[in-house]
Amino acid sequence: MLYSYFSYVLHKPACWFALAFCFLSAWSVQAQGGVSASQYQALVSLYNSTGGPNWYIKDNWLSAEPVNTWYGVSVDSTGKVVVLNLSYNNLTGNLPASLSNLPLVELQVSGNQLARITALPASLVSLNADNNMISALPSLPSKLEILRINSNQVKSLPTLPVALTVLDASSNLLSSLPSLPARLTNLSVSTNRISSLPTLPVALTSLNISSNRISTLPALPANLGSLIVSSNRISSLPTLPSTLSYLNVSGNRLSALPTLPAGLSISIVNENRLTFEDLEPIINRFFDPGFYAPQADIGNEGIVVTAAGCSIQLSANYAGNSANNQYIWFKDSVAIDTLTTPYLMLNSIKTDDAGTYTCQVSNTLVPGLVLNRKPIYVYVYGGSSSTSVRVSSPESQREESSLTIGPNPFVDALYVFGTHTSEQKAHITITDVQGRLVYESSAHSLTQPIQLDKGLPSALYVMRVSMGAKTQTFSIVKQ
Repeated sequence: MLYSYFSYVLHKPACWFALAFCFLSAWSVQAQGGVSASQYQALVSLYNSTGGPNWYIKDNWLSAEPVNTWYGVSVDSTGKVVVLNLSYNNLTGNLPASLSNLPLVELQVSGNQLARITALPASLVSLNADNNMISALPSLPSKLEILRINSNQVKSLPTLPVALTVLDASSNLLSSLPSLPARLTNLSVSTNRISSLPTLPVALTSLNISSNRISTLPALPANLGSLIVSSNRISSLPTLPSTLSYLNVSGNRLSALPTLPAGLSISIVNENRLTFEDLEPIINRFFDPGFYAPQADIGNEGIVVTAAGCSIQLSANYAGNSANNQYIWFKDSVAIDTLTTPYLMLNSIKTDDAGTYTCQVSNTLVPGLVLNRKPIYVYVYGGSSSTSVRVSSPESQREESSLTIGPNPFVDALYVFGTHTSEQKAHITITDVQGRLVYESSAHSLTQPIQLDKGLPSALYVMRVSMGAKTQTFSIVKQ
């Protein structure tokens, strides 16, 4: 019976052709290392396009050994190249278009020096191209679920496939995001240039947008577990979902916090504009003072101009109205008084009282946090004698000088007094309290008067006299 069957086959040309085709196909697959010719050629092209001879590891590549023994190549039981892992292997140049001929499910090329991905296989589910020099992405396959392109130079993202669940595009040059697919659960786009966010998908459980330019957050998904928005420009937070367990809002402009969820285990709120009033009720939610300290300086810089003999009140009432606050006042960086109220009275003020006043506010219930009041510059004038008031500005520490200015207050002319010669020249600027320049002389002889416009309004001005590396700053009053 078996003999009759083979006799029949041998006398049928069509059967001869079928047998020959099967034999040649099997021989072709074997000749290409166990994979199809198109896959084999795609791998050869990849090797040649990415500097294969200079790869760190290239075991068996382009050899007669089976392709599944080539370094980083995984072949399934049907002869399909399904995984390619060449991470941190000194690949350079571009991934060629022929890469799309590989039936890859997973592609790992992170930690190389690739400049471009020309095309991707339609079968691809996971792509990791972190830490390269890629500036643009091709169209993304519809089956792609995981996309990691952290630390590249990508300026914009293509349309994201509906299957995508994980997107990490941190440390790129993105200025915006496309619409986010509904299945997305993990989104990380930290350290970019993004100024606004699209609607967040309801499936999202982890969001990291730190170090961007975002000022407003959209509504947060109900299942969000981790929220990292540090180093942005956010001034208020939306309602926090009850599922949230990790929150980092460090380095923003928050002056208040919403209700914190009961299940929140870690909260980092430092480097904002929070005061003791905000932190006292929730202080037990923080593991360490570093989670809420420091905060921004409080109040605004102020200028107080007064005549000798008057009384003035300085305020640091910006730290919240708590009976647990303590106020330490400083003049020119030297502590002068410790109070339990935010006000410092200076009675019968003298010219020696002029200077820079600051205040440090602490709270017995919020350890480790000190709120610093922004400086108040106090100027005192005492008549028409040749007096000077040096401005102790935090901008710089200036060397002492023997120069004085007079008369002060003045009408329309000033003189610089001190130990100098007629040959010495000075760079002199006079500005109003808003910093607008009203007078400048780049090479003024210190033996000559400083003539100012008679129409200059009566007010306080700041005068700076620079000689070489030395600069002295004075307050002057125009009568």
